[in-house]
Amino acid sequence: MSLVSQSAPPGRSDKTLYLADASAVEYWRRADPSAKTRARAATPFGQDRETPPFSASDLAALEEAGVGWLSEPIHLLVPDASSRRRCKRTKLHVCSHRLPERSFVKLSRHVMVASPELTCLSIAPSTPFPLLVEFLYELCGRYRLPDGRGGDATELPPATTVAGIERFADKARGVRGAADVKRALRYACDNSLSPMETDIAETMVFDPRMGGFGLEKPQLNPCFEVTRKNRRALPQSAYLPDLFWPRANISVEYDSDKHHRGDRKASKDAIRRNGIEHLGTRVVTLTWGQARNYYEFERVALLVASALGKKFGPGWDAWANRRIELHRLLVQR
Repeated sequence: MSLVSQSAPPGRSDKTLYLADASAVEYWRRADPSAKTRARAATPFGQDRETPPFSASDLAALEEAGVGWLSEPIHLLVPDASSRRRCKRTKLHVCSHRLPERSFVKLSRHVMVASPELTCLSIAPSTPFPLLVEFLYELCGRYRLPDGRGGDATELPPATTVAGIERFADKARGVRGAADVKRALRYACDNSLSPMETDIAETMVFDPRMGGFGLEKPQLNPCFEVTRKNRRALPQSAYLPDLFWPRANISVEYDSDKHHRGDRKASKDAIRRNGIEHLGTRVVTLTWGQARNYYEFERVALLVASALGKKFGPGWDAWANRRIELHRLLVQR
């Protein structure tokens, strides 16, 4: 794909803008990936190396593409240093690697946005590792944080999957950020429904040396269908345990004090837990208050560890401060 059309009318820029980094994060946190069909660019980024310097007037294309709401500075990817020119409204990032096909999603004739997979690579070098993993959960989950980590979550379908990011990172081997993302994928799971589910899962599966409990990855919100013989006893046709470890047949059910208030909600939660247990799965409940207290959280994590037969090595006590720090960063935010 040529970045510049040689037949552009006089006085009008016909460059293609490639949104990346923080601007791509902001886009995917607000855009519904299922709202409409978005074609991926078939030709690798950077095929045309003769790119004139970028100018602020080119940003008019963002309004035409419906993304004029993006925060400034706008983060753009360019193929070489000759494309860089100081502009207060933009921050330009040079990518000299030939990126895989379908690395960008087309928003308009002149605006592309980094795919969810490329977005992960683009932020990886500048993002603390636990927060990178957290972002992978978000993109592969059913919620987004349009105002960032400190804001409320909104419900949106997954933008990608753990397997999809892994395939892309393999194709982009050698691209800056690919190795970081490959490492982060060891701890990421699909189908999280909330930031707290994400942080509970991440803290439990992180390596003990990194402040986690070293548990195997759980399934998040798998569907337990109720068979005909159980339908008289159970009011729902299916149950979705929050975090489920099939090898030990144990689940952790998170009950948020923020959202699970009132007798009716408490009753629904109890019915749900009873239903999961009736189907043969051991249930451990974790409340919002328990989750935010490290020592209460640790008790629940150790219950799961025991069910999984997890053994902790001699460094376990020495890493206590790392566990507290990771818990403070993720679960107590």
